[in-house]
Amino acid sequence: MLALSTTCHFCSESAPFYQELEQQRTKNVRLMAVLPQPVDEGRRYLNNLGVSINDVVQASLGSVGVSGTPTLILIDNNGVVTGSWVGKLSEGEAANVIAQIRQ
Repeated sequence: MLALSTTCHFCSESAPFYQELEQQRTKNVRLMAVLPQPVDEGRRYLNNLGVSINDVVQASLGSVGVSGTPTLILIDNNGVVTGSWVGKLSEGEAANVIAQIRQ
């Protein structure tokens, strides 16, 4: 799950990583974006960034336990959180995320 805000410059700056994440994910990995903006606005924002997401939902970030954007949360098929990252990721953190979703 990605928690993003269309007004967050760190979210926009993270677009190349999210593009890579989408390309490297296996078939059993789904990407969901949670944005505080309306769904249509969120989809336009992601499309403009060249980020392909399976699901886009509108929710207050606090309702999903997010205090900063972007936030990336990995959740396994049993609904268990297996990792979370806040902010623009370093190269090492990005490589760790890619490795985890490729398992």
